[in-house]
Amino acid sequence: LDQLAQAVVVDKDLAAPPGSPANGSMYIVAASATGAWSGQSGKLAYWLTTVAAWTFITPADGWSVWVADEAVRYERRSSAWSISKARELLFSSRSYYVRTDGSDSNSGLVDSAGGAFRTIQRAVDAVSAIDLGNFNITVMVRAGTYDRFILRGYLAGTGRATLEALGGVVEVLAASGLAAITALGGIWTINSFKVSGTGNGVLASGAMTSLSVRGFDFGAVTSPYIHVVGSELAVINFGAANYTISGSAESHLYTDSGAQIQCNVLTCTLTGTPTFSSQF
Repeated sequence: LDQLAQAVVVDKDLAAPPGSPANGSMYIVAASATGAWSGQSGKLAYWLTTVAAWTFITPADGWSVWVADEAVRYERRSSAWSISKARELLFSSRSYYVRTDGSDSNSGLVDSAGGAFRTIQRAVDAVSAIDLGNFNITVMVRAGTYDRFILRGYLAGTGRATLEALGGVVEVLAASGLAAITALGGIWTINSFKVSGTGNGVLASGAMTSLSVRGFDFGAVTSPYIHVVGSELAVINFGAANYTISGSAESHLYTDSGAQIQCNVLTCTLTGTPTFSSQF
């Protein structure tokens, strides 16, 4: 009963047993299974070291499991495993980790090369799939240079979602005219990131979008791009944290279509000789 009560699966894409399974680990057997899993495709395979054998469980429609290497819940529908339509509900606050030596096939729950995600996008997608309830999620990002990412859609629950730089400079690169950070819904806070590249630094759009950018370093973005853009009733808030401008842009701030950029009493430090070819 223990494996069913826990309902955590290590991996769902293996067609052959792993070489050294941990005691109590469970897998969904993939199609065309071989070896000790032959003929067991679609079933749950549970390993007990004490008997050195696999136990196979035939799932019924309606069962659900958490697949750890994807950080996604799957459910059994029409005799097949599919991503669950229900969100996981948090019962405590959670941290995800992102590192340049991580992997998006990891769980994201451990701050190590073998546990952390590789991309910020993978982490925020994991957050978006969860019902926060009354609890908070923090994405801790280790120092390094990262690809652009998109904050998508509505966040369920009353908890808060925060992205935090951890242990050094976290630089996110805009590319090919696409913003380094794009927010298209939800309430998000990002602390102490740097943005630069060949697109806007931060772009927030939509009436359901509230984005706090605190303690940022706005590096160089190539003309005609802008450090911070608000559009279509979005709200961008600089919080109560001072920030830095270290690179040039067409403009520093720009809004249209009823969007707001809110700045409290802050100190903005200019480093080097940033210029603005249109306006500040």
